[in-house]
Amino acid sequence: MLLASFYVNTISWAYLAALIERRDLRREGEYTAVAMPGGLIEGAETVVVYSLMLAVPAWSTALFWAMAAAVAITVGQRVVWALRNL
Repeated sequence: MLLASFYVNTISWAYLAALIERRDLRREGEYTAVAMPGGLIEGAETVVVYSLMLAVPAWSTALFWAMAAAVAITVGQRVVWALRNL
């Protein structure tokens, strides 16, 4: 489930980034060519969750499901952002 949520997140991220670029909606002062609105799960949260999975293996199943749910929320946030701004 976690891997599937990552795939859906990647597809939504790439598609939305392409739409933002195509419509020239990048924010002023961005240093990257791929613009993306923020979401619940970004880089730091992923590092923390994976560190917990390695530190406390007994929690792994619950953390996998929690991470998958959080990634799904992030996809939903991006869809809502796209509906409002594109």
